[in-house]
Amino acid sequence: FKADVMSGAIGLALESAQAPNRNRDLAEDIALRAALALQQPDAARSALDLPAAGEALVQTLENRRDELRIAACAALVNIARHPDAAPVLGLG
Repeated sequence: FKADVMSGAIGLALESAQAPNRNRDLAEDIALRAALALQQPDAARSALDLPAAGEALVQTLENRRDELRIAACAALVNIARHPDAAPVLGLG
């Protein structure tokens, strides 16, 4: 997978989450799967652009169900290990 594609999927899922509850549930399910997937690569050694998904993950921390927010936090912790993560963390 590619982090920018995942970021786009998370962003798209969250944008459509403003629709009726059924669409929101589906969108949050997609965002949850993306957040879980972003926890898997070894960010310190990965050539993937994991920090590209950081902004979308941060957006999931507000007004979302706990399961999604916890997965997003875990994915952000993983992304923080990436050599180019400073801007995502607000350090660059």
